[in-house]
Amino acid sequence: MAASIARAVEYLVKDGITFIESGGTDAAAYVVDTDNEIKLGANAAAILALTKYTTVFNTDRYIDVMVALANGIAAMQDPESGSFVHVLHYPRLTVKEKFRIVYYDGEAAFALMRLYAVDKNAKWLNVVEKAFAYFIRENYWKHHDHWLSYCTNELTHYKPLRKYFEFGLNNVKDKLNFILNRETTYPTFLELLMASYKMVEKSAL
Repeated sequence: MAASIARAVEYLVKDGITFIESGGTDAAAYVVDTDNEIKLGANAAAILALTKYTTVFNTDRYIDVMVALANGIAAMQDPESGSFVHVLHYPRLTVKEKFRIVYYDGEAAFALMRLYAVDKNAKWLNVVEKAFAYFIRENYWKHHDHWLSYCTNELTHYKPLRKYFEFGLNNVKDKLNFILNRETTYPTFLELLMASYKMVEKSAL
């Protein structure tokens, strides 16, 4: 099983990720999808896969790859508003779609928190906090996004601030009765609830 996982990860790195040449420490990498699209969510998913591999197998083999992917995400953030661009053209790196799907934002922030847990680079925490300022300002809790639930739980571990706990509670509270009274459900509801539960447990400490 471990060998199969290693082969899959190596395939992702060699065939799925494109590195942008740079002479500095901010070299970026992107997952280039069909139609020459660079999607914020694809970079995030790659980081999540690689951070999980890193922690499970206790290896630093892909640290540079994860950092480059995270630099790619950071480059897609508006330094003023904290919002993310969702889709770029490759290879021009021009904006194709400022917004495509709301879940990209939480996924990107969560991926950076998972990388921060690995390398403790304050840059990722700063990007996430700037993004959360935007999420709070724009009432992103109304989307009840399970990625944001995951991310808020991670963020409050390092930054146990009232505004983040309040955001996390708002992200789940209006869905509770809806979930309770449904005859069918979705896996994302479980993710939303469990991450929120972990955050609430933390707030009570």
